[in-house]
Amino acid sequence: MGGGSLVYANTLYEPLAPFYDQAKRMLGVNETPEDTPTDGYMKELAERVVDPYFGGEGPDRIGCTHCGGCMVGCRVGAKNTVDRNYLYLAEKNGTIVHPDTQTTDLQALPDEGWLPSLSERLGDVVRTNSEAIVGALGSKVRPELTRGVAITSSIHPDETAHIEPCRYPPKSNAMGLLTTISAVSANLGVNPSLIITAMTERAMSLWPNKGEADLRPAIGSSYVRLDPVVPDHPAVPVGAPAELRFS
Repeated sequence: MGGGSLVYANTLYEPLAPFYDQAKRMLGVNETPEDTPTDGYMKELAERVVDPYFGGEGPDRIGCTHCGGCMVGCRVGAKNTVDRNYLYLAEKNGTIVHPDTQTTDLQALPDEGWLPSLSERLGDVVRTNSEAIVGALGSKVRPELTRGVAITSSIHPDETAHIEPCRYPPKSNAMGLLTTISAVSANLGVNPSLIITAMTERAMSLWPNKGEADLRPAIGSSYVRLDPVVPDHPAVPVGAPAELRFS
């Protein structure tokens, strides 16, 4: 997962199923509720709560303070980022994660050359999401606009345009100069966080259980539609909001 997946504002549109549904429940997607005076006191308290997504298998949480810092990194730990769902569960089940690691050099294998297992079909049905992003900034300083979840609404004035407010905390003006794109098979109108998660969920759903036959076609073969494989030992228990579902 790249930086965009870790700090994106978690505004998650969902055009496809079932893998967007699975990704949505893993990322903990919820509608933004209306604020009330009582909520103001609750935000100040920002009480720690037990894992609300993974049936007690995930970490405890902190309530959202609506500081507007979603896009630059949640300072209070309220966001359900990949280090609090997929990576957390992977490490809990024995996976070793190597953070802050950078590839500095590649060497060819003595008898097989560079990337021998790379499919010749790579890129056949993939293109960029072809976005053109235009930002509109206010001419006056209005601190009240920085308060709240980063993205709370959006409109589609026509078939190709999409307009949404993008909120940053105070002193984050430079973030308005940044954009992000991802490679997908079509322009789905969905942000990279959900696209990456759903594509990964689909790919991993075809991975066989240990000791079972691998039914996936060989690298370089034509596309074959396969049924998902039900894992023998799912990381998220059955009955939890983010339990694995294929329908």
